[in-house]
Amino acid sequence: MTENFDVAIIGGGPAGSTVGSLLKKYNSDLKVLILERECFPRDHVGESLLPVISAVLDEIGVWDKIEAANFPVKIGATYRWGRTKDLWDFEFLPEANLMTNLARLSIQDNE
Repeated sequence: MTENFDVAIIGGGPAGSTVGSLLKKYNSDLKVLILERECFPRDHVGESLLPVISAVLDEIGVWDKIEAANFPVKIGATYRWGRTKDLWDFEFLPEANLMTNLARLSIQDNE
């Protein structure tokens, strides 16, 4: 089978699928091919939903589907390096911001 594409994207992970979605959104006539060797979803450490990505997901038109799927949102993490007992805490979204955003979303849903 021979088919022509305007764009070929190697890798359908977060970056590849986002680029493909944006290309189609802003030029629906483009023929976009995304090539991925893995099956998704899959268990893979490191693939999580960080709060800052919500604007991108909304831009490509999938935020409602992501939200409906109840993916966990990672607002922070704690890391330990090697054998040290020192812990490093990271806040990807400060809790105060999270509570403000949740309250705003709740108000919008009730309108």
